[in-house]
Amino acid sequence: MNNRCLWYFKVSLGIVLFSVLSSLLCYAQYPTVEIVELRLDSQHNYNMKYGVTGRVIASPHWTKSGTSEIVFYPKNANVNIDAKFELSEVWGGGYKTLYLRANHESDLEVEGTVTLSNGMHQFDFEQVLNSTAGVITNNKIGGETLDFDWEYSWDDITWSSAGSTSNPCYITFAKPIAPWSTDGYNGIPVYVEIMYSACTAMNGKSTISEALEALPGAVYSYMTYDGSQHFTFYGINEDFHIREFVIRSTPDHGPPSMNDCRDFACFVECLCSAIGISNNEIMHLAPKFFTHWIKPAPGQQPRNTEWNFHVVDFITESPYQKIADASLLLDGDNDFNNGFTGNGILSKYNCTKGQYILKLVLSGSVTDQNIWTTCVLSETRFTP
Repeated sequence: MNNRCLWYFKVSLGIVLFSVLSSLLCYAQYPTVEIVELRLDSQHNYNMKYGVTGRVIASPHWTKSGTSEIVFYPKNANVNIDAKFELSEVWGGGYKTLYLRANHESDLEVEGTVTLSNGMHQFDFEQVLNSTAGVITNNKIGGETLDFDWEYSWDDITWSSAGSTSNPCYITFAKPIAPWSTDGYNGIPVYVEIMYSACTAMNGKSTISEALEALPGAVYSYMTYDGSQHFTFYGINEDFHIREFVIRSTPDHGPPSMNDCRDFACFVECLCSAIGISNNEIMHLAPKFFTHWIKPAPGQQPRNTEWNFHVVDFITESPYQKIADASLLLDGDNDFNNGFTGNGILSKYNCTKGQYILKLVLSGSVTDQNIWTTCVLSETRFTP
């Protein structure tokens, strides 16, 4: 390389280095930006409640100090982001555009700007995202952690981290319906524990029919049939002590005792209603009858018995009423003399009322004496 070429090379390199250093020096003069709060109450604006403690989640949010509240979204709902950011120093550079962005695994993307002005130390950034909440779980019922990695830029070219947020999140078909509060304020807001159980029992289901088919089996495994006491009020009604039931439960198992057929039916109703399934109802079968061989939940020894009544869930698919009974398995055949045969049959909204009664009832004329659109919830504690 001759001297002239070497001179041009050094000059060009110096210009490039000066430009880069000037840009970095200029960028370094700006304050850093950090997210300190994220509110996720969204457009559905529905409170949730912890059944065990009674604490209401009035505004699901995340804070830098350590709060990370649970949020749920109907899968067709828009997600509203309302974030608060903090500058490392009070802004004094006049009007300036700051670029912000974030994403959740490329499914939910946030992108926008704020205009800073002198004296600002914190600022809010709110946006309704274009994607609906269902993308978080691929439009399936279930739970997911809603993580966002936040970034900021002073020139829309160089980006820096503004921190990360994380909230437990459930995806449902729709907002909760009766017997839960329909707005989160009047009545009993849906329990966090019930939302967990519902989204666990029907996890990964895309349609209501798929969810209903999975639900009875999950409840059969979760609860223990014990007809001596119960969480429903005495007498023929479907009033359910939901708080007492939840307090005596764990995430993996319902109360170890005190569950009769009414409790099974009301628990199924509560799970359906929590995620917006509206076509489930409760049926009261009576009068007194003898059963074929049955196998009470969860997999107890088979037996036959005499009942004054039996309560089940059902949906109507005209002209039929389709029965779901999570409290027991029916005998594999209709021969009473050979005991309980096969693995048993779980009625999961796939038996008509006539088919179900034929499999359950050995003797007695059984009909639906009462039908409840929903049970009635009570938060009153009691001692059995």
